[in-house]
Amino acid sequence: MIGAAWLLVLAGVAAIGPREMVTLVSSYVPTPLQAALLADPPCDEVPDGVPVSIQIQNEGDADDRLLGASTPVAQCVGARRVFLVQGRRETAPVSDGIVIPAHATVSLEPGKSHLSLFGLRTDLVQGETFPLTVRFEHAGEATVIARVRRRVDAAGITQLPEVSLGDLTISLVSAPPAPRAEISLLSSRCSLARFGSPVS
Repeated sequence: MIGAAWLLVLAGVAAIGPREMVTLVSSYVPTPLQAALLADPPCDEVPDGVPVSIQIQNEGDADDRLLGASTPVAQCVGARRVFLVQGRRETAPVSDGIVIPAHATVSLEPGKSHLSLFGLRTDLVQGETFPLTVRFEHAGEATVIARVRRRVDAAGITQLPEVSLGDLTISLVSAPPAPRAEISLLSSRCSLARFGSPVS
């Protein structure tokens, strides 16, 4: 009689157990919003970023190409080109590198080809500076200092030192003030961006 009672108890536990396990496992299925946040879109799929202005002078006899950039203040750096759609300015990612022609000075800035910071890790505060590492096809890479400033403040600010890298001289690196993103869709998987086609 006791043996039969134990068999009934064990059968009841076996019948209940799987349902509890199914409930437990189902509680870990992400919602559609969580799944979207986990997707981590790459730099070139994010519509907006904080523009970075930079001037690059090439005194050599051969073209060079800006291949990538990175900074600790953002999860990645991408390049954007600007074009007109029905009289309105639109931006699009540049994917193969920005050409820096021989014996020329190229200004990357909003309204033309420019760099953009995505997934800010910190606020960009007026007057502060941050490092930006740029990488070129032939000249290699160098870290420059960018200043956070509004464009209207440019005339009254002492320029930061230029950086020489082979035949290239990099100067006038800046970005506007901007708040850190409250929710970032990018993650540490965002690697150094490769970008660009010869646009101006």
